[in-house]
Amino acid sequence: MTTIINHDLRVVNGATLYMPHYISNQSGWGNLDIPEMSQIYGATHYDTIQKYPLGTKLEKGDRVWRYIKYGDQDAGEVWGAGTGQALDNCCLMGSTALEVATVMKTNAALDNPILITEAGVSADDFAGGYLVVGSGSRTWMGHIIGNTASGTSDEVELTMEAACPFALTASFTTNITKSRYKDVVRHSGASANMGYEVLGVHNGTYSTADCEGYWGWIQTWGPTFMVIATSHQGDAHAERQLVCKNGAGQCEASTTNQILGWYMQEYDASTFAYPMVFITLGR
Repeated sequence: MTTIINHDLRVVNGATLYMPHYISNQSGWGNLDIPEMSQIYGATHYDTIQKYPLGTKLEKGDRVWRYIKYGDQDAGEVWGAGTGQALDNCCLMGSTALEVATVMKTNAALDNPILITEAGVSADDFAGGYLVVGSGSRTWMGHIIGNTASGTSDEVELTMEAACPFALTASFTTNITKSRYKDVVRHSGASANMGYEVLGVHNGTYSTADCEGYWGWIQTWGPTFMVIATSHQGDAHAERQLVCKNGAGQCEASTTNQILGWYMQEYDASTFAYPMVFITLGR
């Protein structure tokens, strides 16, 4: 059974909060308090207690932020990649374990929940994610509202936003993509290319605190500043397209790196240390 969250929209100083679609085990439903900008740009850039559901959108003028939960900073996923746990001016992305290949069980058409086989799953690990199934000419994708923990014979129940219209068996190729706003990590810089999805940019201040397991805002759209290591003036195509590379934004034409956005300075005789860019990761 899907829970419906109804709320009106309010605009405060040009800013509006939008609740995400419902998922299980979240706090802050209906909280339309506009966060202080110090929660985004200032020293208090994370919440120790969840105030909004994951994926809540804050829109203010040309800029958009999303509410996320910080993930594991260990094992090559450190926040600062050479600068400790610094969160300033960095690309943040979905967990390295964002996609899970799993095994389908027998389900009749229109069954909801849908049963799968997967070991080591905790309750609502997959809430906010997507289930994709395919076999021959049939494919289907559904939004996951919540899930049970692994039970007998590693059986997991997925409560879906909508039921699958056809029967499912173990012969179906089955993948789950977990919520992109949960367990968000900082790219370590160990690889030239981003091996998983970049979600947004954090432009807060330096912190020696461990943010793992806490909540905060990352920018996904609009003007922000970016430290760019490569030579740039913005007077050529390769210097206007901004891509995610080595955990940062770089100006270059690329077919292998995810596009982060666009350099806002069309032309200038000098290279700016902190140029303004327009990120286009999520409206």
